[in-house]
Amino acid sequence: MEIKAIDSHSHIGYENDEEIVGKNIMMPYLPTFSEYQRLAKKNSVEKVLFAPCTSPMIIDKIRHFTKVYYLWEYVNGKYRYFSEVINNGKIIKGEMSKNPYMEVNVKIFRYLKNLKGEISAEFIPAISLYFDTPDYIEELLSLNIKGLKVHGVSTGLYDLNRVNQDILSLLKKSGVPLVIHTDFVKNPKTPIDYLYSENNPINWLKLLVKNDIKGYLVHGCRLSSECSRIMKDNNGQFLTGISPDILLTNEPERLMVKTDNYLETLFNMFDIEMMAFDLDYNWNYTDRVTYTYDDEQLNRLNKLKLSKNNKEKVLKKNSERFFNL
Repeated sequence: MEIKAIDSHSHIGYENDEEIVGKNIMMPYLPTFSEYQRLAKKNSVEKVLFAPCTSPMIIDKIRHFTKVYYLWEYVNGKYRYFSEVINNGKIIKGEMSKNPYMEVNVKIFRYLKNLKGEISAEFIPAISLYFDTPDYIEELLSLNIKGLKVHGVSTGLYDLNRVNQDILSLLKKSGVPLVIHTDFVKNPKTPIDYLYSENNPINWLKLLVKNDIKGYLVHGCRLSSECSRIMKDNNGQFLTGISPDILLTNEPERLMVKTDNYLETLFNMFDIEMMAFDLDYNWNYTDRVTYTYDDEQLNRLNKLKLSKNNKEKVLKKNSERFFNL
């Protein structure tokens, strides 16, 4: 019998007659549920954990007005943060506000609650560890969410030692995991390189271990053997997502180990209990030039010839345990 999978990390937005919500400012396509359903069916997904895209836009189609609440720039040796509106083609830069993802979270949470389909969806709100207030985090935690998403590169987390300690304390108390984008670059030279470097999975795991917080680290911890050791030493506290394997293979400079087969190397490096299946829609591209969608993740996983028990752990059981699904 076919094992039904849980997609432990993907992104979602929506469009109706009035607005477009959640399109990444850096991406060519809006992640839609209709497109996701096709991808999910191809990969035998029955449940998904959806987070907003990073740098999400809210586009008012009637007033021709676009809002982006969270952007960063590097000026005079410092990271600076700002919001932006586009009003009838005119770009207006504004100040950063507290809780910058609040409106996007509200709209997408409402949208997912009204979804009807064969796929069950949980919402993972996006947060900022620099600009969110503890009160807002408490409000999100009261919604019985399964996790909170942090993208340190898009949110300009240049120093993990400067994150809001009060928020970390709330996460420790709640037991709700952080879903964390991980990155890597060996020799940082540009402002975004330094963000890649600071947001490497080893730094994140050290922060989470220190504060006793659960973490789901995406992108296979960038193939870090040190992360495998840390995760093994802290049994059950962490999982790593395996996708998007083709894009990761095609960007070897963002991995800690050279490999011609990212997925095979990942499964040799990490214990089965440490990994979970995810699709990372709509980053499931083959490259950043053509932005061609890849929908063969499950087929490539099947080629690893896992035992039925191990395959079920990666596809479903590990995620059920970790996220209390």
